[in-house]
Amino acid sequence: MGKNRMAWIPVIVVIIGGLFGLFEYVLPCYVFDGDGDGVHNCYDDCFNPECCKVDEHGCPKDSDGDGVHDCDDDYYNPECSIVDIHGCPKDSDGDGVHDCNDECFDPECSIVDIHGCPKDSDGDGVHDCDDDCPYEKGDIINGGCPVREERTISIIIFFVNYDAEGEDDDANLNGEWVEIRNTGDQDMNMTGWKLHDESGHVFSFPYGFVLKAGQSVKIYTGSGENTASELYWGRNKSVWNNDRDCAYLVDDQGNVVGKRCWEET
Repeated sequence: MGKNRMAWIPVIVVIIGGLFGLFEYVLPCYVFDGDGDGVHNCYDDCFNPECCKVDEHGCPKDSDGDGVHDCDDDYYNPECSIVDIHGCPKDSDGDGVHDCNDECFDPECSIVDIHGCPKDSDGDGVHDCDDDCPYEKGDIINGGCPVREERTISIIIFFVNYDAEGEDDDANLNGEWVEIRNTGDQDMNMTGWKLHDESGHVFSFPYGFVLKAGQSVKIYTGSGENTASELYWGRNKSVWNNDRDCAYLVDDQGNVVGKRCWEET
C-alpha cells in the first residue's frame, strides 16, 4: 500500500467585495513524481532520479537477479550471479570460461575444456599448457614427450646440382637435382621425410618410399615418373638459388639430419 503523502501549496483566493486572502491548500500526493521514474510519490519507496527502470514500488529493477540494477547492467544473464560492476559474468582466471561454469581456477593456463579445467589432449597426465608434445603421449620427466630411442642416421645429402645446364634454370627444371645416399647397411623407409631450401620450398618423400642400403636417389625439381632411384618434385619453377642457398634433409621426427650449403664468390 502506498504512503499517504500530501503536498501543501499556497493558494490566493479572491473574495467577493474586493477582499482577498492567502491560505494553504493540500493536494493529493499522486500528483507528483519527484524522481521522474513514472511512479508517483505516494507509491514510490525509492528516490532514484538516475534510473527509470523501476518496479511498481519505484525501486530499480534487477531482472536477472545478479545484484546489478538494470540501469547499470550491460549483460542479461539470469543463470550467473558472479558478475562484475557492469553485470557481466566474471572470468577471474582469464581462460574464456565464466566463473559460474568454471570448475578450475588456473590463471596460468588458458588451454582449457568447457569446464575451465586444463586440457590433457593426449591423456598422458601432462596438461597441454606444460606439454611439449600435447598430441603425443609421453613422460612427465620428458616434458610430456615420448622418450625416443637414439638411432644412427646414415642418410646424407651427397650432392646438390643447383645450377642447371643453360642460362635459365626454369627452362631446364630437371637439370636441378639433389642426390640423397644411404651410406648404412640397412634399408631406410623415408615416409615422412622432407627436403627443403632456405626459402621454405618443401619436397615430401612419397609414402612407403624405401632407400636401399648403399643406394642413392635423385630428387629432380621438375616432373617425371618416380622410381627407386629418381623422384620428381613436380614444380614449374626452379628451387635452388645459384648464388647462395642451403639444402636441408629432415627425418620423420622433425630432426634435421643433413645440410649442405653453398655460396658463389
